[in-house]
Amino acid sequence: MGVSEQCGRRPRFTMGNKANLIFLWAMLVSVVVMATRHRPFQRTKGINGLEKIIVRDPRGRSFEVYLYGGQVTSWKNEKGEDLLFMSTKAIFEPPTPIRGGIPVLFPQVEGLQNLDYLDQLKNRTRFTDHGKFITFNSQLARLYLRTPNKIRIVDHKKKKTIVVRKEGQADAVVWNSWDKKVVDLGVEDYRRFVAVEPVAVEKPIILKPGQEWKAIFQVSVVPSGCSRKSCIPHT
Repeated sequence: MGVSEQCGRRPRFTMGNKANLIFLWAMLVSVVVMATRHRPFQRTKGINGLEKIIVRDPRGRSFEVYLYGGQVTSWKNEKGEDLLFMSTKAIFEPPTPIRGGIPVLFPQVEGLQNLDYLDQLKNRTRFTDHGKFITFNSQLARLYLRTPNKIRIVDHKKKKTIVVRKEGQADAVVWNSWDKKVVDLGVEDYRRFVAVEPVAVEKPIILKPGQEWKAIFQVSVVPSGCSRKSCIPHT
């Protein structure tokens, strides 16, 4: 993903060739999809002939996953609204990472108050964020350390809140390029997204041959403004 290129190191994996790791992840996505019998799926060719899987349910909701990188590039609700940002200049040519998709991308982030972060724009200087939430009016690239397992992403325009639940990756990158030129972002794309990406940077994940590592990344949607007890998330 493009965020990792801009903000800090990727988690370290030493269980063999990286291509094998990507292949295993893609196969895992395929197995999970095929095991979900109540959600019909279609395996087809996407952009530049890259293989992808499209899953639909009876309510009209859908998501698509490119087997290249196991990347979710679309997640639509029953109204056909795509809840994920994709760059208008995303490059679908290996080995270039696809710009957009999961991690979830929306305009305001909550849940990081009083946490330390490394400012990527100031030589990774360490600061503490005392704000209740993060808003965006200029370029921002921060690596938050020891973040909670739930992070709320608020879209005021659409009156929706994205709830991100994660396990296995303690840190989180929050990033928006603003008007800085990025080769695989459209000129106005920065107005439509903020990137939030679970990562493991402070304590990199290192796997030896035969070892296993498990991570969870769950996304749900609730109406903004409702109480947390009364909201029923749509996953």
